Amino acid sequence: MSSHRNGTGNGTMTRNGFLGKALTQDYRPRVVGGMLALDPDHRGLFSLNDIERMRRDPQIDFGLRILYAPMPSVKWEVKAASKEIAGFIDATLKKVWSQHLRQLLECLPYGRSGGELLYREDPETGRIEFDRLAPVHPLDLRPLTQDRELVGVSVQGVAHGNSGSISGRGNWLLMPRSLWIANEAEHGRFWGKSRLMQAWYPWKEKIGRHGAIDVRRLWYVKNAYRGGIMYHPSGTIQTAAGVYQTCQDYAREIIEKAETGGVLTLPSITDEKGNPLWRYEPPAINGEAAGIRDYAKDLDMEILVALGIPPEVVNAAASGSGWSGRSVPFLVYLTGEDLIAQQILTALDQQLIRPLVEVNFGKQATHQYQVTPISLVTSEMKEDATKGGQPGQGGQQQGGQEQQQGGGLEQLLAGLQGGEGSQDGQQQEQMSLVGAEPPDWLSGSGYAVGRPFRGRSGRWLARRYINGRVRVVPSRDPFQMPGGGGGQAIVRQEVTEQAQREAAMLGDALADGARAARMVLAMDASEAKSMMARLQERMGPERAGKALRAAREVLALAKGA
Repeated sequence: MSSHRNGTGNGTMTRNGFLGKALTQDYRPRVVGGMLALDPDHRGLFSLNDIERMRRDPQIDFGLRILYAPMPSVKWEVKAASKEIAGFIDATLKKVWSQHLRQLLECLPYGRSGGELLYREDPETGRIEFDRLAPVHPLDLRPLTQDRELVGVSVQGVAHGNSGSISGRGNWLLMPRSLWIANEAEHGRFWGKSRLMQAWYPWKEKIGRHGAIDVRRLWYVKNAYRGGIMYHPSGTIQTAAGVYQTCQDYAREIIEKAETGGVLTLPSITDEKGNPLWRYEPPAINGEAAGIRDYAKDLDMEILVALGIPPEVVNAAASGSGWSGRSVPFLVYLTGEDLIAQQILTALDQQLIRPLVEVNFGKQATHQYQVTPISLVTSEMKEDATKGGQPGQGGQQQGGQEQQQGGGLEQLLAGLQGGEGSQDGQQQEQMSLVGAEPPDWLSGSGYAVGRPFRGRSGRWLARRYINGRVRVVPSRDPFQMPGGGGGQAIVRQEVTEQAQREAAMLGDALADGARAARMVLAMDASEAKSMMARLQERMGPERAGKALRAAREVLALAKGA
């Protein structure tokens, strides 16, 4: 039996096999950078010097803004040994996220971002708190490492001999005064990768010499003035008294002057056969403008794809056709946004939060908390994608609190089309109604199980459903309704089979009607008409009419309540 270096030799593992320094701490990837030297197309190589020029391109700037857009909505969950520590961590992250997010996101175009972390002492609690992040251009930052561990950053452009440097060197910032965020760092390297690297080829083809922009500009310039071909005889021509000019130069002068506008006057001279010696031939259009424009547009779309933005994300907003068939690409895009948020939060946790927790709560507290980013892809979005709907935005949970975020008109329309409790032609299940104890009952009507119906429900249900405080969900349990204990205790009530069916049917009406009611309440007259037209298009005239009638009844119940 062969021996095991990390074991006992007989296959039994020991503690020494798990503990100790990393055996690959001196590893250096051999292929990173070397493969970039191969350039079979001779277009050149992407360099950090191209970033500033690329950011001035309208399409790249637009793509970066699309990547930045979801970031302010990122939430996280903090779990800690005490509420005090959790609150401190959450408040610090919120301050960084609200004040310096734009600066942190520069890691996408430049491959890294960061700066100097500045702190202050709270006069009331005596704690060291985050104050602000001093801005430093990403290209002026370099990582400082020791034993393959990040220990700080080097800042170019700092006057040497700066007495404020905590390292004794004017351009060194050591932790906890430094922040370094690397975008998509690979193979244990501390250097990140610019998101613009993949977009360099289509961008170069677009703006380079003889690129799409050059071709488009030249085509329009050539077709914007007369131009053409001028046939001339050999020899010279007298243009003024005692002034002679070659016919070739004179013909070229005529064509060039036509660029500024004007008319042509040609001498009526013919050869021995009667053919004119001077003849002008107007230019012919070389190709169509549509193909020239599409060339640049195709490269613009390639730039977005290279940045990690699916075309469906942009096309849905541009066409106004909604998210039909585009849910999966949108979720892929949001998943990529999750990775961006995760790498930024990880860097903030390691370089900002952990030192603050240690200095304020002790070293043991650094092992008693966890910061977890909450995905932008909610369970509702995943469910909509599997059903072929459009992506909406559901509630996100942070620190035990649930926050609802609306998904807009598209989400509500999709809810009317295939929302909970609104499946025509299928037997409705029993309902679990959550709310306060009903003071009285009101009648309602709707459509379920293929037939119209009339049911009864509490006045409280319509009012609280519109306010978003009541959920009607399928349930296999007996009909449930909370007692007067503020919704804390669930009291099971024996109800007749007829009452269960009526509750299920009314739940179906409210599911359609209350959604429509919420939309009507938030709209003006023109928006309401547009909503009705879209309802008919999505649901068909018959079901749309029933949903709108249910909406009117729910509105009436709410006003009466």
